[in-house]
Amino acid sequence: YQRGRIYIKTHLTRKAATKLTKVFGISSLSPASQTTNKLEDITTQSLSLAGQTFQKGNSFAVKCKRVGTHPYASREVCQQVGRQILEAFPKLQLKV
Repeated sequence: YQRGRIYIKTHLTRKAATKLTKVFGISSLSPASQTTNKLEDITTQSLSLAGQTFQKGNSFAVKCKRVGTHPYASREVCQQVGRQILEAFPKLQLKV
């Protein structure tokens, strides 16, 4: 439990999400993945998730919120990740 959120680690994300949406008191849930704070690791993880999630013709947006001190700004993360996703998946459309 941290900052009003409960974190559940599982390899059965879809199954857990389906069951958790039926639990009284849960107002929302967000599947997440964990990586290091290195920009290249964040980009690699984002590309992997994009490949599993996006379909041809979809639109997407990259939004991030950093915690702690890093040698890069949130905007830089969004720009780099968005650029890499567009290069890897040219059929996607950027949503601004």
